[in-house]
Amino acid sequence: MELKLTHDTIEVNEVVFDAMVEQSVELDCLLPDYCPNVFKVLKCKMVPKMTSGRVVGNEAVIDGMATVFVVYICEETNQIRSFSQRLPFTKTVALKSACENPSMNVSMQCEYLNCRGVNSRRFDIRGAIGIFLRVSDQRQETVVSDAEGAGVQKQQSSVKMDGECRQTCKSFTVREELELPNGNDSIASVLYHSETARVDDVKVIANKVIVKGEIQLHVAYCPLDEDAVPQTVEYSVPVSQIIDLPGVDDRFSCDVCFDVTCADLEPKTTMDGESKIVSAELSVNCICTCVMESEKEIIRDLYSTNYECELEYKKINLRRSLSLPAMTSMVQTSVDTPNEEIASVYDIWCDIARLTGKRTATGISLDGEFDICAVCATVTGMPLSIDKRVEFHDDIDKEPGLPGCEIEVSAQIRSMSYHLTGDHKIDLRIELSVFSKAVQMISQPVVVNMSLDEAKATSKAEQAAVTLYFADEGEQIWDIAKRYHTSVGAILEENDLDAETMTQGGMILIPLID
Repeated sequence: MELKLTHDTIEVNEVVFDAMVEQSVELDCLLPDYCPNVFKVLKCKMVPKMTSGRVVGNEAVIDGMATVFVVYICEETNQIRSFSQRLPFTKTVALKSACENPSMNVSMQCEYLNCRGVNSRRFDIRGAIGIFLRVSDQRQETVVSDAEGAGVQKQQSSVKMDGECRQTCKSFTVREELELPNGNDSIASVLYHSETARVDDVKVIANKVIVKGEIQLHVAYCPLDEDAVPQTVEYSVPVSQIIDLPGVDDRFSCDVCFDVTCADLEPKTTMDGESKIVSAELSVNCICTCVMESEKEIIRDLYSTNYECELEYKKINLRRSLSLPAMTSMVQTSVDTPNEEIASVYDIWCDIARLTGKRTATGISLDGEFDICAVCATVTGMPLSIDKRVEFHDDIDKEPGLPGCEIEVSAQIRSMSYHLTGDHKIDLRIELSVFSKAVQMISQPVVVNMSLDEAKATSKAEQAAVTLYFADEGEQIWDIAKRYHTSVGAILEENDLDAETMTQGGMILIPLID
């Protein structure tokens, strides 16, 4: 019987870039005419966001927007005021190869920022943005999935992996008019704002992904009354989108994230003449990555009991990922205040500066750092900012579910509470929403082709019906059978063995097969 090979295609995943690159920031800021002169800068903060990303040939191109907030003390009144400025940027990163079906994972953070006052109305700002970029390429490889005839013996296994992958990004705008709660003073100007977007529900149907979630909006503002201290308000803005993604259906698992790339907040006067409304325009990216799990039979080795043969191997990299349900982490920490006695805390800004996750015996271990800025007032009424980087650790009792996997984690600050203590400290309680994925990387050689040399048939007439062989402990029966042109099943049956690995050394019988 002649040799018959069956081929199949499998999806191979290769990481073509995984590193942090820097984008420099240089701004010459001039204070707007409506802002009072600056006496002292309390806080300069930069928030970088990706607005779009694409792979062109062997380059990744990332477009972004950096929003710089400058919070300061006024020259004459010692009140807190602020202004902001935006800087668009584009970063091009060279990849090690061109991509067939690329997917991108991008996150950004401020690496450092310096603000130098040239005069009371002009600032020189220098800094750097850290862009954490991972680009993966998925391509199809043709491999041997089955073989028959010519006494062929095959060593194969069933492997689960990430199959077809599709990714898209949709940008949209949310506009809302948000009323101040009862009891809050009318708004004169926005001091600072931050946005956290989360996904609550994802549904995949034919060629579309339906997403629902919300944007949590934190606003610190200056009241109209010049003697009033800054106040804060929280809003929740619902969002929903239908994402067109040709080729997907309910067989795909889908990871979706919302990201607010830009926010414009302005006070608006109501019919009765009070500034009790915040007009918000939020630019949002919805990044959607859909993956269908695949299970394929892979031939790892072949040989013929009748003929000498040549094999063509190729080493492939497979990826299997499992998204875990969102988890909650509660972190308690504190910030020491300086020698000045703190009378009150106006607001606290908190960002996740670093986060890593690893698998433990009981679940997932989180380690990270918070960048915390507390805007306070001393007993003399002078505004003061306290900056500190705080380490945190938490163990989550959640089994990842894949053997030998690595953990990829990200997190959002869902809520935060704080209070002043009597020992010159600010105690904080921070609730994190943790999103994790268990990732198993499989790297192994596979057979992509086989050819027989029919001129070199194995001469069974010259072989003994049974050969004695001394096997070493740990030796594979497959290797022995291949060497003597017999089958694994024949050796196992002849020697009454249960396993294909020798548990101890000893003499075995190698039978001749037709």
